[in-house]
Amino acid sequence: MLCVAVNMRPRAVLMLLLIFLAASCLLLPLPVDAAPRTIVVPDDNASIQGAINIAAEGDTIFVKKGTYTQDTIVIGKAVTLVGEDTDGTILRHKDLPPWNGQLPIPTATTIQVDANLAVIINFTVENLGTAIAINGYLNLVANNIIAEGEGGITITGLNNTIVQNLILRNNQALTCSGSYNNITGNNIIDPGPDGLSIKGPSNTVYGNVITAGSGFGSINVYSNQNTIVKNNITGSGIIIHRGSSNNIHENRVNDGVGLLLYVGNDNVFYANHLANNYRGILVGGASGDGPWVSGNTLFHNNFINNTLQVGTNWQVYGKNSFDDAGEGNYWSDYTGSDANNDGIGDTPYVIDETRRDNFPLMFPWGPWDISVSSPVNQSYSGGVPLVFMVDRLCSWFGYSIDGLSNVTVSGNTTISDLSEGWHTVTVYTNDTLGNAGSSETISFYVEAQAGLLQTLFVGVAAIAAAGFGIVVYARKHRRNQQQNLGQK
Repeated sequence: MLCVAVNMRPRAVLMLLLIFLAASCLLLPLPVDAAPRTIVVPDDNASIQGAINIAAEGDTIFVKKGTYTQDTIVIGKAVTLVGEDTDGTILRHKDLPPWNGQLPIPTATTIQVDANLAVIINFTVENLGTAIAINGYLNLVANNIIAEGEGGITITGLNNTIVQNLILRNNQALTCSGSYNNITGNNIIDPGPDGLSIKGPSNTVYGNVITAGSGFGSINVYSNQNTIVKNNITGSGIIIHRGSSNNIHENRVNDGVGLLLYVGNDNVFYANHLANNYRGILVGGASGDGPWVSGNTLFHNNFINNTLQVGTNWQVYGKNSFDDAGEGNYWSDYTGSDANNDGIGDTPYVIDETRRDNFPLMFPWGPWDISVSSPVNQSYSGGVPLVFMVDRLCSWFGYSIDGLSNVTVSGNTTISDLSEGWHTVTVYTNDTLGNAGSSETISFYVEAQAGLLQTLFVGVAAIAAAGFGIVVYARKHRRNQQQNLGQK
């Protein structure tokens, strides 16, 4: 064998050596990805930043209840930062104590997100500066309290989600300069004069509740192709300062400034409920802006008891439409008729000498508003008053007790002869076009009627008296028998 090895060519020896090394590599253990771990603050690390620094991608940093005052927390990797309790896990920047009235207001950022796929959940962030700044993409900020800051939340990245946070008393609740971000289901109270500013294109602002002082805290749009949908706004409004091809639909704006469009083309305002505002909507601009305010469409909106249903205090309105495909909007002050009962007014709703809704709706657009003020979830003795209101003309009213057949009524009534115990009632209606609607189902309790209790009491008393008479008779009968036996 030795002779064979010696006589082998150098190339063959090299080939055998490579095969041996390759086989040796196959026997070495392969590296295994470490499972995500949880780092607890302050148990495992005294500071949040220290925990982030030692964390790996995918790890969770769990922060116990307490107040943490430190420098800007920088998240540069895909970690989950979660507080033990939203109210009790408080983050503050060390350079931003509670404001004592000093000017200018100091500013700093409490949490800076420079990562992708990071999560921030269950914290109260208290400071005067920016609470959370997001530069990456696909990050999630959920269930936090953003309290009393200058900038609230700022977003410059893409595809981030801001959901179910309480954003409270910030000078500017949220600023979004990025794109494709989702701002959903947040409760925003006293958002300050700048409110929510959408400066980047193609963002979604969905299902937020905004409560503000009149004229302040609006959703301000400065860009194109955004979707503003199903927000409930009180005391402010939605303003497109400069933007085109935005979709503004199914929002409720009450007791504020309504909807405004200063500069923009091809925006669609659809199925918004605008009630008791200074103005329902203003579409127009100052002189010189006219070419930039055209092609906007408004239909199926409800304009109800606004001081000005449509603003008329601008010089240029452009070519915009207040109806679409033969249907317009509902106007609470429309006085026209509907002879053919098709739900469309026979005459246009006139806004001014140049603008009109050619096909005004006779009824509010959207779900019926059938409000039942009585009964409520309480106990009743005797008859139960049924009191309800409907937001449109109706040809039939009825109600159902406990899901049974409908009982036709002409209006408010009293429901009698109900048995003791819990019951439910639902109001049903048909409008003059034959469309059906129903209220929410109300639960209530009926106590035993006084008359029935009195009858039962008398009956029980009579039975008791009769029983007493029988006992007296039996005792007297036994006494007489004993006396007779004694005499014998």
